[in-house]
Amino acid sequence: MCFEKDHPYKSLQTSIKHNNQEHIYFDVSQLNPQLFSQLPYCLRILLESTVRHSNNISIENKHVQQILNWQQNVMPSSELPFLPGQVIMHDFSGLPAIIDLAAMRDAAVRLGVDPNVIQPKIATTLLLDYYNIEADVARKIVRKTTDTNNTTNLECGYELCPFHQEKTICADAIERNQQLEFERNVEKLQIMKLCPFHQEKTICADAIERNQQLEFERNVEKLQIMKWSAAAFERLSIVPPGISVCQQINLEYLSKLIILEKDNDKHITFVYPDTVIGTDTHTTLCNGFGVLSYNMGTIEAEAAMFGQPIHIRLASVVIGCRLVGQPHFMSTSTDLISALMKYLRVIGLDHKYIEFFGLSLNYLTIADRSSIAHLCVEQGALLAYFPLDDLCLKHFSRTGRDPSFIDKMRHYLVAAKLFSDDVQHQNIVYTNVYEFDLCTVIPNCSGPKRAQDKVSLCSMKSDFQECLTAPLGFKGYNLPTDQLDRSVPISPDEILKHGSVTLAAITSSTNGISHATSLLTTGLLAKNALDHGLQIPSFTQTYLSPGSGVVTTYLRESGTLKSLEKLGFHITGYGCKECIQNEEMNGLKPDIKQIVNENNLITTGMISGTRQTQQRHSLIKANYITSPPLVLAYALAGNVLIDLEQETIGFDNEKFSIRNIWPSRQIIEEIEDEIIIKKIFNQINEKIQIGNPQWNSLKIPSVNTYPQYPWAEYSTYITRPPFFDTITKQNPISKTICIDNARVLLYLGDDVSTDHISPAGSISRTCPAAKYLTQKGQTKK
Repeated sequence: MCFEKDHPYKSLQTSIKHNNQEHIYFDVSQLNPQLFSQLPYCLRILLESTVRHSNNISIENKHVQQILNWQQNVMPSSELPFLPGQVIMHDFSGLPAIIDLAAMRDAAVRLGVDPNVIQPKIATTLLLDYYNIEADVARKIVRKTTDTNNTTNLECGYELCPFHQEKTICADAIERNQQLEFERNVEKLQIMKLCPFHQEKTICADAIERNQQLEFERNVEKLQIMKWSAAAFERLSIVPPGISVCQQINLEYLSKLIILEKDNDKHITFVYPDTVIGTDTHTTLCNGFGVLSYNMGTIEAEAAMFGQPIHIRLASVVIGCRLVGQPHFMSTSTDLISALMKYLRVIGLDHKYIEFFGLSLNYLTIADRSSIAHLCVEQGALLAYFPLDDLCLKHFSRTGRDPSFIDKMRHYLVAAKLFSDDVQHQNIVYTNVYEFDLCTVIPNCSGPKRAQDKVSLCSMKSDFQECLTAPLGFKGYNLPTDQLDRSVPISPDEILKHGSVTLAAITSSTNGISHATSLLTTGLLAKNALDHGLQIPSFTQTYLSPGSGVVTTYLRESGTLKSLEKLGFHITGYGCKECIQNEEMNGLKPDIKQIVNENNLITTGMISGTRQTQQRHSLIKANYITSPPLVLAYALAGNVLIDLEQETIGFDNEKFSIRNIWPSRQIIEEIEDEIIIKKIFNQINEKIQIGNPQWNSLKIPSVNTYPQYPWAEYSTYITRPPFFDTITKQNPISKTICIDNARVLLYLGDDVSTDHISPAGSISRTCPAAKYLTQKGQTKK
């Protein structure tokens, strides 16, 4: 579209030179300099895209004016045609699109057209998850087999005919299924090991590899058409299974920030901002690092792939959120995000755009911004956007991008007035501007009985003292005053008393990478504590359950995992339910149990999970949810009857303020960017270059010999759709679409999402789909 001679906005095309290279871009500020200077950055990105794709047919001048004059819109939101820079899909949502592309090639051949003309017009990436792994080999049980050394029947090879995917992959499939069913029902646990991938309890060291092999065999039909499509379609790329680290890392890796599009005939290169639509709800994470992104369905994604505009909603209200102030030195990413989201919920985000700015943006990492952008959309916002700034470019320069490309990026963004700076923001007009002071974010703990009862860090000591004598209820323990000073010496340096921390559990959280940053803070705090000679009291039971492999990478690459282990925090598993849901696994130390019980001590449990803490253990009567580093801080202090901001911790001969050993944000960000982020992206690069052995060995039909996909005649999974069967040269698709007597497919109530009806769901034995599969000879696995 950029290269059309009669482009309606050709007069806006401007050249820019960088390192002796000339590029062309659309200087949309020339449309109306005054109105453009008042536009929020998110609307500037939309305006550039609309101008660049204008064709006076599907995208017209009225749409350009619609953005320029957005404040005059009467309705809460209006539709706007939009074409993204790239499309990102995941396997469940991407599979139907791939099947449709293959079916289009069949239709092209039937009409006498070269099938190779069927190509996506927009760069499309399909991310394959690791086969949606089911733990057949180890379902958190240890299986008792007749011969533990003989696993031939479970690991036999297989051969796949590239033209008859419906044939049985293994000759002994029935025996293997029977063996698996037997093993699923074994109840006794005998040998406990950690799965090297999920760190969950398994019975054998190669459990994950065997699970992956089984899942590969189950999904080989799907994987085969995926791999064929990567070879058949030029602008379609597949990220093989096993490459994924997490949603945010994937999106950062795929995002280009700016796109260079070449016209080899004219020797011209256009440059424009990257924009994304994705079929996964996490796509909106991209808005946290300056890449405008929307979540769409598969049908919209397919339309965009072929250069057809999709329709987004342009809000008539764009909120500006100015961030000011400096956060408390002990506040974590989780604290900041939670406080900001609570503030925004009060404002109300429904059907609105929101854009963040202010000098204090620098206190939010890219991970923080991405989490906020995603959570705002979940709270009803149409878009939440963080403009591209120095922090974004600094971050992406550490993800393996070419430094010269980063310089080129900045040069273009500044010239196009798409780069955030204080001068630009002085003229921007928002519907409303709200100010959020990061100084108001005070670290807190939730408890001691209910998660909704929050206590600020500075009030923890006084609040717990009040709880001890308060009437029995949501917070009170009704302890007689003559029992307040009760204590039991454990060692010359340790005394067990009311408020003593007898459980410190650093567990999983739902905050993704932000949680990883909190764990990094915890690890650095552990390192500093050891350097100052601090230790965890012997009466404190400790647990570490990171939640994901990304967190472990953070701890391992920063060298802080060993520090946590020296303080007693050893990885017990991934996921909080394995380490703290029952008394056997999260109980007090045996000798401590008796002391607590006999002396009626109100001891405390400090937990960084997100679940309700009441009665997690019958003898731990006070439980608090807080951030991971605060769990460690209170464990080091040994008691919650302390003001961590004012008082010191340690032994009498040498005490330290927690401020002295708390890692600064600057150090955390430097380690995260310089060591961890770079390491993660290097690992992704290596994985993509090396590939997955199973994926690499997967046989597919030659695209040169078979430009059409060879459908399996008896498949109940991958079949050619009939949508294009009625299309002829005399009767094109535009004339065949006639909808009469349409009926409702689904009549749903509130809060029913596509997740409830997605192909990822289970198939009930009594539903029509199950009956169809049974008729085809399929049996329930």
